[in-house]
Amino acid sequence: MPASLLQPLLAALVPLDGGDGDSPLPNDPRRPFEGPWLQQQLFLSLGIGLTSLLLFSLSRRRYPTLFAPRTKLAGFTPHVANLDAGVFAWIMPTLRTPEPRILHIVGLDAAVLLAFFKTCFWVLTVLSLW
Repeated sequence: MPASLLQPLLAALVPLDGGDGDSPLPNDPRRPFEGPWLQQQLFLSLGIGLTSLLLFSLSRRRYPTLFAPRTKLAGFTPHVANLDAGVFAWIMPTLRTPEPRILHIVGLDAAVLLAFFKTCFWVLTVLSLW
């Protein structure tokens, strides 16, 4: 390997302060967090979350058979679908739906998965506040 290719690599490995160790390395635990990392994390998380929620709400209204296929079966009416009420009208009825009705609509596997998600939400909320 020519010396001209090794110089940038060596310059990255050797500290610029002469090697006396006074300047903290990027992964040094004594170094405080610098930069807008919190704002970036909040912006990305909120952006991805709100975009996903909006896309789900709009696609749920446009393709109701895809998101509630069992409710389109003949003689199967576990709940009144309120697709025309609004884009976000599904949120409160979903939160107020009792467990036996969820079990009847989506089945045992999905009901257990939803109960697991609900438990994880409450545990992480409590731990975040603590």
